[in-house]
Amino acid sequence: MEACTTQTCASLPAQTTHREETMLNEELWQEVHRLFDVEKWSKSAIARGLDVDVKTVRRCVRQAA
Repeated sequence: MEACTTQTCASLPAQTTHREETMLNEELWQEVHRLFDVEKWSKSAIARGLDVDVKTVRRCVRQAA
């Protein structure tokens, strides 16, 4: 393991990823509901297809369309 300096540490990420920073926008929320209700995709398939966590898809599906 590399030693930490005052500015950076090898064990910590330099920045957060886009997925960590944003919640579902309206367009993505509608797409999750369309895929689940109309196309009959599974929650895990939706998560893989849209590159979001399956827990996010579960939470979205629980909300009324």
